[in-house]
Amino acid sequence: MLDINQLKDESMKGRPLKPTKLKMLQGTQKPSRINPREPEPDVEIPDVPTGSDGGPVLTGLAKAEWDYITPILEEQGLIAKINRNSLARYCILSARFIKANEKIEEEGEIVTLNAGRQANNPWIKVQRDCASELRRLEESFCMTNTTYGKFHAKPHDDSKKKKSADRFFK
Repeated sequence: MLDINQLKDESMKGRPLKPTKLKMLQGTQKPSRINPREPEPDVEIPDVPTGSDGGPVLTGLAKAEWDYITPILEEQGLIAKINRNSLARYCILSARFIKANEKIEEEGEIVTLNAGRQANNPWIKVQRDCASELRRLEESFCMTNTTYGKFHAKPHDDSKKKKSADRFFK
C-alpha cells in the first residue's frame, strides 16, 4: 500500500533547507544535518537556450540582460549549467517588466476603453506580476541586499592584487 507521505513534494515541507556550506559558515552544522550527497555543480555560465527550431529563445532586452548578469553571477560563484532555465526565465521576465513600464509611461496609469470608460492600464498588472516573480528569482540567485548574508559566494581571488603589489616591496 502506498503511503501518502511518500507522495509529498520536498517543496511542501515549509522553510527551504539550508545548504551545507551555509551551515558550516554559521557554525550550526551537525553530522546528522549534513547531506553527504548534496550536489555541488561547477561554476559555469550555461549556453544561451535555443528553441525547438534552433533559434534563440532570448532576444532584445532579454538577451541583453543575459549578457549583463551571467558574468556577474559567475564571478560570485552563483551560476551553473543547471541554472539555465531559471536564468532564462529571469531574463524574459526582466525584459517584460521593462516593456510594461515603458507602456505605462507611454499610455499612463489610467486608459480610456472603447465605450469611453476609464480603467487601470492592464500593463500595471503585467508589471506587478513580473516584479513579484522577479523578486523570487533574484533571491534564488542572491541578487538582493537581504539575501547577501544567506549565501556563500565564491571567495575573491586576492592573489592578483598581491602579485601586483609585490613589485613595490622587493
